[in-house]
Amino acid sequence: MPAGAWLTADAVARSPLGPLVAGLEPWLQLALFLLAERAAPRSPWRPYLDALPAACGAPLFWSDAELAELEGTQVLTSVRGYRRAPVRRERKRRAGGSLWLPAALHSALLRCSWFSGCGGASSC
Repeated sequence: MPAGAWLTADAVARSPLGPLVAGLEPWLQLALFLLAERAAPRSPWRPYLDALPAACGAPLFWSDAELAELEGTQVLTSVRGYRRAPVRRERKRRAGGSLWLPAALHSALLRCSWFSGCGGASSC
C-alpha cells in the first residue's frame, strides 16, 4: 500500500486542518481530520469514510446502565477516564490554561451528533 494512502498524523499535518490541530494528541488530530473530511463531499477519503460503520459499539459510547455491567473492571476505569478527559481540558481552557481546540472548531464539534454520539444523523 502506498504511503500516501495511509491516514496518519503526518497526513493530517500536511492537510489544511494541520495548523489548527498541531500540538493535539495524534488520535484527536485524526478524529478531527475525519470529521472535516466527512463534511467534504469531494474528499479523497470518501471511499474510506463511506466504509465506516454508521454506529459505534465501543464501551466509550455505552449508556450508564450498560457500563454498570462492567463494574470492577479495568475497562470501566478506562472508559470513565476517557469520558472525563475532554471535560478536564475544557475546564483548563476556560480557566485560562492552554487552548484545547480553536473556539470555532470546538463549537462545530459540539453541534456534531456524530462526534458526540458516534452514530446516527449528523449535521457534520
